[in-house]
Formats: sequence, structure tokens, C-alpha cells
Amino acid sequence: MVRQRRGSPLLLEGVVIVLSILLAFLLEGWREDRDLDRELLQELVSVRTELERNRDQVDAEIEGVGRNVSGLSALIDAIDGSASGSTVRVPDTLAWLATGWNVSINPSIGAVNALIASGRLARVEQADLRIGLAGLEEALEDVIEEEVLARQIAMEQIAPLLGSTMRLDYSIGIEFFQAGGEGLTVQERVRGQAIPSYANVDFPATLPVRNALTVRRAWLMSGSGELTALRSRLDDLIDMTTDEIER
Repeated sequence: MVRQRRGSPLLLEGVVIVLSILLAFLLEGWREDRDLDRELLQELVSVRTELERNRDQVDAEIEGVGRNVSGLSALIDAIDGSASGSTVRVPDTLAWLATGWNVSINPSIGAVNALIASGRLARVEQADLRIGLAGLEEALEDVIEEEVLARQIAMEQIAPLLGSTMRLDYSIGIEFFQAGGEGLTVQERVRGQAIPSYANVDFPATLPVRNALTVRRAWLMSGSGELTALRSRLDDLIDMTTDEIER
């Protein structure tokens, strides 16, 4: 009986020690979870800001691409409606749009990539948001690729075909692009701004030129569709990110 009485306090002491260790582990895990949640929240706020900035760029890009497509369409129509001559008389702005304004978007995905690299994307509760953020870079690359192809056609195919037949007045671009706006893209700076015009010019109306213009327009039209889809996607991601932040 004496031995049992002496053993009971030792047993109780052992139980207390084990419980204390378990409690310490639980508290440490709670602190880590809380820290991870706080870090995730900070990253999501940065991601939302980045997504909103990219949406602004996309809005300006859609307008810029649309103006390019409209100008190219007018130029192609003028060529189609011309007589059998080698040139067609058009406003210099239309001629300039053939090679002078090559829209390009340069979105930022640094915050999104940082979230993915940190491993905390897995802690985001909404599966659609996780998938959307993980696939955003690929969607942006699709848009950029089509704009690059349109620019290559302008510089590598159309410009050489113009040859000595005409001389583009690039002072149009100098005046057009001089608009200020620190931290803004070119398309944002010139949004809604009229393209200056000085005179009419003789533009080559040959079949190779027309075909190259048509292909350039096709890539820009395809890019416009991608941009519109990207705009909708960014809206959805921003809404889901806001929901995740407010949870």
C-alpha cells in the first residue's frame, strides 16, 4: 500500500508533463497557423493590387488594338477600292498605322509568382482562385505572343514592301507618343488621344502589301479577343481575391 501511494504522485506528475508538452505543441502550431494566415493575407492584398493594375493596362490595350484594327481595315478598304494603279491616296495616319504603332502590353505578375513560390497558394480556400492565379501567366503569354507576331509582320514584311515608293512621316508617332503619365504604359498615355495628321500620302496598293496588312490585322483581331477574355478573367480573379481577403 505504501508503494502505491508513492507511485500515484509520480504518475500524476508524468501525466502533467506529457500534457504540458502536447499543449506547447498545440500553441506553437496555432502561432504558426496565425502567422501563415497573416502572411497570406498580406500577399493576397498585393496580388489584388497587381491584378487591378493589370486590368487598367488591359483596358487601354483593348482600345489601342481596336484603333489599330480600324485603321488597318480602312487602309485595306482603300486598297481594295483603288483603280489598277500601284498606289492609293490615303491620310498619313492610316499609312502610319501600317507600321508606326505596334501595341504591346507588359503586365506584372510578380506578386502572383511570389505567392506561388512561397507555397501559400495552397492555403487559399477557393479552388477556382488557386487555379486562376496559377494559370494567369500562360493567359498573359498568349496575348503577348499575338501582339509580337503582329509587330513582326509590320517590321519584317510590310516595312520592306513599302521600299522607296513612300516615306512615312514618323513625326506622327513622335507627337502622338509624347503624352506624359509617369508609370503608365504607352497605350494608357495615348488613350482617347487623337492621332495627328499632316497630309495625304501615296500608299502602295500591291497585292503583297495588302496580304501582309490583312495578316497583321488578323493577328491583332485575335489578340483583341484574347484581351477581352483576359479582362473578364481579371475581373473574376479580383472578385475572388477580395472574397478571400474578407473571409
